[in-house]
Amino acid sequence: MHVVLREGRPDGLRLVLRSDVAVRPGSSLTLMRTVDDAASAPYEQVDVDRRIAAALADPGVEFVDREMTPGGHYAYRLSLEDPGGGVKTSAPVEVAWRRPPGRPAHLAAVAPTSAGVEVRWDAKPHLGALVFRRDVLDRSARPRRRAELGAGCDGIFFDRDVEPGGVYAYRVALARFDGGVVQYGTPSEEVYVTVPGEEGKQR
Repeated sequence: MHVVLREGRPDGLRLVLRSDVAVRPGSSLTLMRTVDDAASAPYEQVDVDRRIAAALADPGVEFVDREMTPGGHYAYRLSLEDPGGGVKTSAPVEVAWRRPPGRPAHLAAVAPTSAGVEVRWDAKPHLGALVFRRDVLDRSARPRRRAELGAGCDGIFFDRDVEPGGVYAYRVALARFDGGVVQYGTPSEEVYVTVPGEEGKQR
């Protein structure tokens, strides 16, 4: 039984609650939270039914802590009380919550040939980035994560998985790695690019 720190987003910290052993329906699961030097206190309590019991094993139960303050230090652990009154407690996990990074400056996307799209932005030495892409010609398509780049990336991503004649929209969110969990900022506005077509190639 443990808490996984998945990632920080502008709207809060995403956690995943998991159990390596079977959890009986009828159990009570409590997420305990400690903020700075305050005493640990119950933050969220869940009555476990069959659906939640199955999800705790795989893929886990996602929870979002939206009450985060920049500069705060947070610790989380799980407490599980089974129907017979037995209690198990997980080891704590900790995170130092930072102010999310701002939007990237000077984002641009170009496709000089049908071989791919080059996405550029002003890089920061201590920040990484998350690149999103949307297929504009597919009206039902939503933005999808295209690449996750670590700290010190040079502010460039080359997307080779494109179709000649395709039209794509890109967004980039900067990422901070120094608080114990990757923390993404607000994504940029979309930039659009049309990939040159190849003569004689049918879409």
